[in-house]
Amino acid sequence: MIKLKATIFKGMIPSIEYFEINKDFYNEILTTRDIIKRVYNLESSFDNLIEAYKDFKVAIHRENVNRLTMGGKHDYVFNHESRAKLNRCLNSVLNQSKFYLDSHVYKERKKSFLLNVTNESELHELIVQEYKAENDTKGAYYLGSLLRNIAQHRSSLVDNLSVGLEGGLPEGAIVARFTLPLSKQSILDDPKIKNKIKNVIRESNFVFDVNVILDGFVHSIAKFHSRNRELSQKAFDSACDYWNSLSSELRKKYSTIASSFEIVEFDEVGTEQRHFNISTDWIQVVPHLRNKNYGLIEPSRVELSNMPRG
Repeated sequence: MIKLKATIFKGMIPSIEYFEINKDFYNEILTTRDIIKRVYNLESSFDNLIEAYKDFKVAIHRENVNRLTMGGKHDYVFNHESRAKLNRCLNSVLNQSKFYLDSHVYKERKKSFLLNVTNESELHELIVQEYKAENDTKGAYYLGSLLRNIAQHRSSLVDNLSVGLEGGLPEGAIVARFTLPLSKQSILDDPKIKNKIKNVIRESNFVFDVNVILDGFVHSIAKFHSRNRELSQKAFDSACDYWNSLSSELRKKYSTIASSFEIVEFDEVGTEQRHFNISTDWIQVVPHLRNKNYGLIEPSRVELSNMPRG
């Protein structure tokens, strides 16, 4: 039996009171909560990906600056530590990207974020086609997916560091360049990597640099995420309206006796199992994450500078 559990405060010691609810009402609550929870998980997993990506970018810039401030020879031990740090950051991005894509941009209908949230097959097919079109270009997104597969067979993707200072600029300025080139040959010579992947690597004319590929890969996922947001917005708003109205009605009806509400269920022997709390506080995380991760400008179109205009 499913009931509404109200925590009642009378004096110092709280007491509990239960109210019966019918199955249809419970299913309505469960359906709307599931929609909100899926959108919450969508934003949370994208946030994890973007945070991992930012850590990777910060690590690259830090390694570049480190070499400007150090004296002496940058020996193999120093470079080993640099590669190890960057590999850890890179693997974090690739792992978070896999979780996001498998959970929210998935061709299998039962795992489709949009289908589960909107119940509209047309939207599911639309995002799958957009995903396929991006993948078929065999650009940065496709190569990023390959990197993720290659990483499963290698202890480190970042094997090479290209470091140098370029002069010849006005007023004796220099450019400190730090790049992460990928060795095509080392991938082609690796017996653990499938021939299908090797053929793509062999024929591709894309710039084989970890930083360049990862920029395009994450930017493509950010575009998928924006579409997920856009196409699920109506269903999310409707679910929030229902949930907010329900919470308001319960507090209006029982405000004199209760301060919190939970949905619980009792089995045949009377054991109580908690399902969930009826609260709107957790929903506020969604607009926070949407504002925090509003969008990602294509990295190749941006040059970061902390110098004043000349």
